[in-house]
Amino acid sequence: MPSLRFILFSSITLIVLRFAGTAFLAALNRRHVRKHAGSAPEAVRGIMDEPTYRKSVDYTLAKSAFSQLEDTWSTLVLIVVLLAGLLPLSFGAWTAQFGHGAWAAAGWLFAVGLVLSLPDLPLDWWSQFRLEERFGFNRSTLKTWIVDRIKVLVLSAVLALPLLALVVWLTGRIGPAWWVWAWALIMGVTMFFQQKLN
Repeated sequence: MPSLRFILFSSITLIVLRFAGTAFLAALNRRHVRKHAGSAPEAVRGIMDEPTYRKSVDYTLAKSAFSQLEDTWSTLVLIVVLLAGLLPLSFGAWTAQFGHGAWAAAGWLFAVGLVLSLPDLPLDWWSQFRLEERFGFNRSTLKTWIVDRIKVLVLSAVLALPLLALVVWLTGRIGPAWWVWAWALIMGVTMFFQQKLN
């Protein structure tokens, strides 16, 4: 069985590799956009005039740079949480209060996801009310933005908590192949909701 130190090192390595890969692809995309920024490609000339194309280039570059900032911030927060040992500490405190059942574990996973999303809120706000507004794409108000986040939270609690509890329950009942069944369950639920929304 791998040690906790090995798992932590492996996790951080994968997080950094994912970040580096995403940053590399984003840089390639920005370079391509800058290379063709002078005039609209042949494929879009008939449907987009030069000022609109120029605006789309500026927006794409600004959005990509800001997305890179968001990704950097999220990656740093996650690495700090992992290195500080906050997950095992919070899990110990949670199980002492709520026990070790599937619903308790699902509640902890949901709470961790919620807490990890909080540092992203200021950047999310900035993206909506500064970046999008600068290019004329924001039609939202602060009240709508807050209400939307509350709706997402409630909907996530209603849908994600039972699914997480079922996945946790599967880990203790099926054995080493639990992840196959968990994956099939999550994919099935995802496809079901995609069909309902389309």
